[in-house]
Amino acid sequence: MIEFQDTPTIEEFFAKAKDTLPKDTLVKDTDNTRDPRVVIADIHGDYNAFLESLQYGLEYFKDQDPEVILLGDLFDRGLDSGEVLDAVIKLINSNIKIKVLTGNHESMMLKAIFEPNFHNICSWFDNGGLQTLVSFVGLVDSCLNKTDWDQMLLYSREFDSNQFANFFRSSGFKLQNFLSDLSKTPKIVQLVDNLDLCLQRGQDIYVHGGLMPSFIMSYSDINDWLVSLNESFRVSLDNFIHHKPIVADQTTFDDFLAASYYRGGDSVAGPLWTYKRDFQNFSTFDKKLLVGLFNHIGANRMVVGHSVVASPEYLILSSVFDLDFGVLFLDCGISRAYSGVMNAQCLCVDTQGQSFVLDDNYNFTKL
Repeated sequence: MIEFQDTPTIEEFFAKAKDTLPKDTLVKDTDNTRDPRVVIADIHGDYNAFLESLQYGLEYFKDQDPEVILLGDLFDRGLDSGEVLDAVIKLINSNIKIKVLTGNHESMMLKAIFEPNFHNICSWFDNGGLQTLVSFVGLVDSCLNKTDWDQMLLYSREFDSNQFANFFRSSGFKLQNFLSDLSKTPKIVQLVDNLDLCLQRGQDIYVHGGLMPSFIMSYSDINDWLVSLNESFRVSLDNFIHHKPIVADQTTFDDFLAASYYRGGDSVAGPLWTYKRDFQNFSTFDKKLLVGLFNHIGANRMVVGHSVVASPEYLILSSVFDLDFGVLFLDCGISRAYSGVMNAQCLCVDTQGQSFVLDDNYNFTKL
């Protein structure tokens, strides 16, 4: 007669995994976990919205030295992507602590710039990339003439891939050369060098779209999954940009770009495309698994952009293990490209871990 052992709970499973880690790899309460921080989501090429959001955050902390965390989607749709890029590069080169996370719009831009085939360019232009490209003209000498730009700008509002195909057949080589030259400019190179996927500060995890438990389990080392994901992302991005051969079982850049089922995808949603409805439709098992993974590294909240909400919205996923775990959606559509009610938005987290967000009266409200 076969005797079955009791199946461990998810909490016991992760506790056991954590016990196997060398002590020096465990998450420590390092200095930067207690630093005040200003978090801004989804600027989408609106310089004024970015500047106003940043000013609200920095003024909230006054004489303190907060870390600035940008949740991705700096560019596209708005008309000021060039100015936003300049501002972000200046912040990177200043004495302000800043982390720039990758959004799905950065990924589309990188695909178009570093691998400028028709599909990648179409995908970017169809999502507001043409407006970004126009704002980047000053970064590189253009091999495109006025007629070329005029033709492309005809598609800037409602992009028509069929019409663009006609342009691409006649002048696509010039556009491809322009994008290739753009990829080598110092500001683009510096931006790419400073892109990360996700970040932990205290009990918060920051990522653009969100981390699905199925993605974490598929693409990371469970014993150190957050570090593992970031390392895999950086390697895959470097391989893509430099056209390096992919070895067997190596995570690729495209693995991180898989679209959510609710955005037309048919595989595990990547962290740049995970959508609010993915979390809302979690099974009980998914909730417990994600809470177990986050509890394993001492986190209980995920702060994301990507999913547009009218005002900051907190979704509680689970209250197991005496731990309230949830997702804070921060993208309020502050860009002029959207019709949101707010022109600025930021999350401020103080040294005690308390969180405050701008409400629609532009006062800070404690979460």
